[in-house]
Amino acid sequence: MNYSALRIANEMGITEGTVRNLIKRIYAKTKISDKGQFITTFVHLK
Repeated sequence: MNYSALRIANEMGITEGTVRNLIKRIYAKTKISDKGQFITTFVHLK
């Protein structure tokens, strides 16, 4: 889903900074550079 880091943090009960760090790590591991590319790459895997 196209949620903001703040919304994800609120729903999961963690800080926004933690969400941003996790997103950066996911992007690095998947060699993806932005949210749009991530969505187009992985939305079709459902």
